[in-house]
Amino acid sequence: MKKTTLLFIALSLLFFGFGIITLKDALPNKKEERIYTALSQHFPYMIEKRLGGLTIIFKDTNEKVKPNNSEFFSKIESIDKFWAKEHLILKSNSVVVLDGNKRIINEIKFEKPQEKEFVKTYFLLKEVR
Repeated sequence: MKKTTLLFIALSLLFFGFGIITLKDALPNKKEERIYTALSQHFPYMIEKRLGGLTIIFKDTNEKVKPNNSEFFSKIESIDKFWAKEHLILKSNSVVVLDGNKRIINEIKFEKPQEKEFVKTYFLLKEVR
């Protein structure tokens, strides 16, 4: 084969590989639906759909953040982790949700071991005994 053909094939594979890596980075991590849905009502933000993508609206200040579509899910994940440091306590068979004054407002029991593992890994929490 000619060198130009090999160069074209190599560059095509290289760009294809970069595209796959970029697409994987932009996708959200897998979540345990029951736990995430129960916790999401306590999150400090709402998500609003708009013509150009998605907007994050903080409940307390009504501040709007409009991240790029490619960084939207990583932004949500970082907000979730920051919020969880102050408002979640991981116990052996449940996760406790606290308000701003450290009072318990909800306790969600785990039904499967995967739910506990999700809370541990997604929110980066350590179990309190």
